[in-house]
Amino acid sequence: MDDIFNPAGNTPFEKAEARLAVGVAQLKAASALDELCKVSAECDVMINVWRDQILSGSADPETRMLAAEALKQKREVEASIQVIVELMNKHFPAEA
Repeated sequence: MDDIFNPAGNTPFEKAEARLAVGVAQLKAASALDELCKVSAECDVMINVWRDQILSGSADPETRMLAAEALKQKREVEASIQVIVELMNKHFPAEA
């Protein structure tokens, strides 16, 4: 089966195989989205630690560098989340 979104066969086995492949793809996409959300949350924690240090007047250069890296990574993760969400909406439309 070359294209899981356009199965070639019409036998019950081929249809079941196509549904299984789509389900696996949907599960993998959801899992990747969940991992990206966790990374984004971790970045938020690091950025908030730095902000708290700034407010308390005890910010150190190491925390600032870590927060800068976290902010950079958060931007990349948010772009990846947007791509996955667009792909999921295209291939796995949710019905209300």
